[in-house]
Amino acid sequence: MRATLGLRIVCATPSSASTLDDVLAPDNEGAPKTLKIGSARKSNRLDFTISSASTSTALSTAMAILRDSAMFEEVWLLTRPRHGRQPRAR
Repeated sequence: MRATLGLRIVCATPSSASTLDDVLAPDNEGAPKTLKIGSARKSNRLDFTISSASTSTALSTAMAILRDSAMFEEVWLLTRPRHGRQPRAR
């Protein structure tokens, strides 16, 4: 049996999608040989295809992408100036 999942992440801007794409670029170090991850970016959208001989591997890979995306979003939001104010100098 083979499991294939599609995952789409829509970002606020094309720039943030590009940065997230760079952050999520898989290094595949230690990944199972049967795991295939494809990604494509169009404007502010990232589309992933995750395929594996193991359903649990496909699901855990999708969850890892979602966790990393949520962490990226938190950092991105925390580093943005609020209401046009500039970040405080340190």
